[in-house]
Amino acid sequence: MTRTRTLLIGVVLVVSSQLMAAPEFKTDEVVLPSAVAGRSFEYDLHQLLKPVRASEPMEFALVYPPDFPTWLSITRQGMLYGRPALEAVGNYVFEIVANHRGERDSSHLSAMITVTDPTDGITPIDRVRP
Repeated sequence: MTRTRTLLIGVVLVVSSQLMAAPEFKTDEVVLPSAVAGRSFEYDLHQLLKPVRASEPMEFALVYPPDFPTWLSITRQGMLYGRPALEAVGNYVFEIVANHRGERDSSHLSAMITVTDPTDGITPIDRVRP
């Protein structure tokens, strides 16, 4: 008589997933440099972040109210840009969101930008007297 033994070997597969913490802004609120109506505006949001490793790709997005003017846009790489019209003169509050590509954890920053009138403080040439 032959005895047979069955040996069961269990294999446990451990997958290590290193989740990256969300990028951190240096502050919770920021007043951005003013934009001038009729002129191009650009601002790199990376200067508002705490230092991160360059190998950690990030994505940025804007969250703003429905009545927010469409002149301000953002690239996924964190560059705010646009050209406000004269009708856009005023203050605007919106939110900037940053996260590492593919991660759900994100950081939020409340931002305000002022669009100024290009003629504020300028005396028209026809009013200047010698």
